[in-house]
Formats: sequence, C-alpha cells, structure tokens
Amino acid sequence: MKKIFMLGPMPPAIGGMATVLDNLSKSSLVNETTMHFWDTAKQTSENRSLFSAISYRISAWKKFYKALNSEQPDFVHIHTCSGFTTFFLDACFALMAKFKGIPYIIHIHGATFDKFLSTLPKTKLKFVMYVLQNAKCIVALSKEWQDIFQDQWQLNNVSVIANGVPNPAFERALNFNTKHILFMGQVCTRKGTKDLVKAFAKADTDAVLHLAGDFGGDVSRADLEQFISEHPNVMQNIVVEGPVMGEKKRALMELCDIFCLPSYAEGLPMVVLEAMSYKQAVLTTKVGGLPGLITHNENGMLCAAGDIEAISDGLKGLVAQVDNTHKIAINGYNTFASQYSTDAIVKYYTALYNAPL
Repeated sequence: MKKIFMLGPMPPAIGGMATVLDNLSKSSLVNETTMHFWDTAKQTSENRSLFSAISYRISAWKKFYKALNSEQPDFVHIHTCSGFTTFFLDACFALMAKFKGIPYIIHIHGATFDKFLSTLPKTKLKFVMYVLQNAKCIVALSKEWQDIFQDQWQLNNVSVIANGVPNPAFERALNFNTKHILFMGQVCTRKGTKDLVKAFAKADTDAVLHLAGDFGGDVSRADLEQFISEHPNVMQNIVVEGPVMGEKKRALMELCDIFCLPSYAEGLPMVVLEAMSYKQAVLTTKVGGLPGLITHNENGMLCAAGDIEAISDGLKGLVAQVDNTHKIAINGYNTFASQYSTDAIVKYYTALYNAPL
C-alpha cells in the first residue's frame, strides 16, 4: 500500500481546493493508500506581522522535512494554484521532496494558471518551470487544461484527474410554481456575478435568485447590493446569501432547481459538479473544463462568457420550459454520477500512484 503525503488547504478553509481535499479525506482513497494530509492553508491572522508569518512558514517546512526523513512516503502530492507567492510556498515542499529523492506530483487548480505563467518575469518563470518539469506528474483538471500545458508550455508530464464530489443521493421534488436559481462562488468580476444580475433582470421572471459566496474578490457586499438596487424590477427577487457552508449550503442546494455560474475563467469548478449532484439544471459558460463536462441542452446549457442576452434567454427558458429543465437536470446528474463522483474519481488517483516511475 503506497504512502502518500497530500498537501493543500483543508477545512475550515473555503474554496475549491479545500473541498477537493475534504472530499478525498472522506473517500475510499484513504483505505487504498496510507494517506497523510498536510494542511497548507494560512494559519496566522490577517493582521499578523511579517516576522510571525515567516516564522510560521519556516516551522511548517521544518516539520514537513522531518516527516519526510522519518516516514519516507512514496509520493508527495501537492495541490496548488495561481499566484507566485502561493506557488513558491508550495514549491518549497516539492523541492524538499526532490532533495530527499521522493517523487512529487503538482496538482494544478485555479482558473487562470496559464495567464499566471504568461505574465511571470523571466527569472520567476524559470523557477516555476523547473518545479513543473521535475514533477513525476502534473495533474490537470480537464483535457482542455492538459492541452494548454502541453501545447503552450511544452509540458509532457501532464495527466488528467477531474474534480469529484460526493453523491448526496438527493431526490428532487420539482416545484413547478416557483423556481429558485442559485449562484455559488466568490462574488467577483471573474465569476460574472454582476452579469448574472443583469441577465436575471432582463429575463424578468418570477423566479428567485440566490447569490451565495464570499466577498474576498473585487466586488464588496455593499457594491453588489448597490448594483442590485439599480435593477428595481427584480430587487425583491434577489437574495444576497453571503458565504454559505454546512447545513445552509446543503439547504440551498436542495431548494434551488437551476444553477448559474457565468464565469470568465474556470478550471473544473467543484460547485458545478455539486449542482449536478443535486439534480439542478446548470447554465454556465464555455470556459476551462466546462465544455468537456457539459453538452449544450443535453446535460446542461452553455453560452459565451459576458453574453448577457444568452444568459438571460437561458434563464428564461429554464424557468418556463419545465420538461426540458427536468431532462437537463437528470442528464446532468447521470453525467456526474458516472464520471465525477468521488467514488468514480478515486481510481485515477490509485492508478497515478501505481504507475511505473
């Protein structure tokens, strides 16, 4: 049985990577490997001093290096994303593994990793490419991202493992009188939150739009509420939920029949898979790994990012055309269950660990 050190942010951290690791920690993967999870989420407070931040990070590296010596894992599997500081901190774990002769895997999340690479100065890019080229494997979230890494960056050690989420086995009792539409994700320009408000106002249905997510991006809660107030025809039909977790998140997933994520950039968003697992009809954009997941008007609906008219028409159609919405929701669930549930994904991890070096 292979011994794996898996690194990445763990709950209570929020976001896609934390959800991925939390799901894996509860999956059959822990029975098929000897898995040790290392939490790389920031542990110090927001107002920490530079000295305390550096001291904490050095302490974490020392602890990890000591564990490499004492436990000798077969692989170090590192989940990371865009941003040089984030990547650099994660890369230090990879370089320690390399120094000890232990193969490491770089698992890339984040919707803008290609832009991250293309905007790096020469010296930083050389460092990042060294770390990527020396990995046993780079894990991409979709075939689309694999092609980007291979074609644009000549990285030939790339495999695909899609995100997976647990199957809630939820039986939806469709309510055809009032539709509830859900957006869930960071409230920001990249996620298209304001585009959704515009499209919802243009659709002018009697549905209720729930906007759930944290405000850590470039749109504040006050900014969003002001923007909503500029669309008086739907003001009363929009609920700003804010960040949701646990029972509140589950309740919204069960309540809402339609899910909309009009993003400008994505990897393979966990929240779309979660929506499909709850038998919601998904409307999203042709970015990242989403075109590989969704066939338009079969198991979801796709439109171009920023196309307010198409988003509006899609929402209007999903609210009005009940039979088609139901078909899309069930087909979406079947796609999820067969290909993207945690149980379906685990086999790809074990195959990766058991592949010849």
